[in-house]
Amino acid sequence: KMQLLIKSEFFTEMLLNKGKPLPSYYETAFDEEFRTNRFDQKIQMDRQMDSNRRFSGYIAYNYYSRLRNKYFKDLVTLNSKQVLTDGGDDTTAFSAIMARGTYNYFSPKKPFTFELGYDIISQTGIGSRIENQSQTISDFALFMTSEITVGKKVTLKPGIRIAHNTSYKAPVAPTLSGRYKHKDYVYRVSYGRGFRAPDLKELYLSFVDVNHNVIGNKDLQAERSHNFQASATGFHKVKKMLIRPSASVFYNDITDKITLAGIQGIEYTYVNLDKFR
Repeated sequence: KMQLLIKSEFFTEMLLNKGKPLPSYYETAFDEEFRTNRFDQKIQMDRQMDSNRRFSGYIAYNYYSRLRNKYFKDLVTLNSKQVLTDGGDDTTAFSAIMARGTYNYFSPKKPFTFELGYDIISQTGIGSRIENQSQTISDFALFMTSEITVGKKVTLKPGIRIAHNTSYKAPVAPTLSGRYKHKDYVYRVSYGRGFRAPDLKELYLSFVDVNHNVIGNKDLQAERSHNFQASATGFHKVKKMLIRPSASVFYNDITDKITLAGIQGIEYTYVNLDKFR
């Protein structure tokens, strides 16, 4: 009646950027080393409490660190000396703790089912490129969805999510979807209100190496959106053929959408789009 999953992953990488020899004799150069480490740990549990009730949950930990070292190298003697000024020695680290759990109730004899859940994520960033050397942002949320059957043709699924973000004011996010079956066709409509706060990397991380030049933006606003969707699907048998016509449409209205944009050359940063539809 219970399944337990334990998962661990570790990644390490070292990139060496050999600088161009410096004039006028081209016997010295600045080399850079970028060392990256990532560690992911997850514990997940699924338990069937009885025929009508089920609990699923997980807790996870993620760690990311990036160390940049700059060296002044003599190309004649091959001796190197570490450069400690002008960002030559820089370490940035991010960690995150995530937890999520859902409790489901289902009864085949009742026209009503529901799901209760919680969602937690807390991120911490440390480094000289981060404002005040350290920043933490957390998000705590409770949510509930239910499914109500009306007769044999109509199914409604209302839901709500209440969240608290330590840096941004999170609105109450309702959702509502409906399903209607008529003869050989099924019609679906749904609405959901969305909210997404920028994460610490979008806000504060400066990721610069031989392949990247992405600068965080601490002035980012949170995304807010209204999302609509409708669809119709048919099911027909014509002699030995099966025909399934379908059509769908969606409309998303997003305020302050977070996206990556070029500033100049290869330099990029995160910006808010006032309106995105």
